[in-house]
Amino acid sequence: MGKLNNNAISFGFNLVSGMIVFSGIGYWIDQRKGTEYWTLIGMFVGLLYCGYEAWKLLSKGDHDSRPKKDP
Repeated sequence: MGKLNNNAISFGFNLVSGMIVFSGIGYWIDQRKGTEYWTLIGMFVGLLYCGYEAWKLLSKGDHDSRPKKDP
């Protein structure tokens, strides 16, 4: 039960921090260049990062559920 909670907390933290970081970088570029699209690009990259983190979590969970083979 503890491992599941740690994975959920880590996953949630990665989702929030990824969106904040990439959107923030896009916003910063928009403010410096006077454009309006870098924030959207940063949000899209943040979503890609969230998908990558979800894939890592799901593929890691798949390996943990397999029975271990004895040599």
